[in-house]
Amino acid sequence: MDEFNDNYEDFENDLDPVEKAKLQETYEEEIENAMREAYRFIEDLGEDNWLKSNHVPLAPERKKKILTNMIEWFANPDREEYEKSAKLKRILDRI
Repeated sequence: MDEFNDNYEDFENDLDPVEKAKLQETYEEEIENAMREAYRFIEDLGEDNWLKSNHVPLAPERKKKILTNMIEWFANPDREEYEKSAKLKRILDRI
């Protein structure tokens, strides 16, 4: 594992600042796409069905982690999508 971290640090240090900024932007876009798609999935499936294990076969702890991450992401001051966060919090409270 330390070898991976060393290699990553070498890779990161070798990046030119412009390339590093592009990678960061791509990363942020991918996170945004994933969060919005996950939210749409929950909305389309419906809260009750998302909570049922036969529709989304994830352990309750995994569902809690997903919802917590989504709540934090949507409630971030850069986004301020508090309505979505509140809806996700209601689902989290039901687990």
